[in-house]
Amino acid sequence: MTRVSLSEAIAYALLMLCAFLLSAYDDGRPAVTVARLYPQLKELGVDAEPHVFSQGGHGFGMRPGELAGARWPVRAHDMVKDIGLL
Repeated sequence: MTRVSLSEAIAYALLMLCAFLLSAYDDGRPAVTVARLYPQLKELGVDAEPHVFSQGGHGFGMRPGELAGARWPVRAHDMVKDIGLL
């Protein structure tokens, strides 16, 4: 996986219509990145929505499960619908 710096992520954000930010707290640093990236995206006018679940570990939502994070596709669909892209 290629790492992208926060400043590079902000540059990419200029091309974004929206951003659905998703992480599990027990996956380590990604939750911190979501918390830092969200306000910067909003400042740039990107429709962004952060979701940090307390449990899930790495790759949550990509496999069947009962944790709340397993239902992230429904939340992503709702966000895209709410901002008028669907």
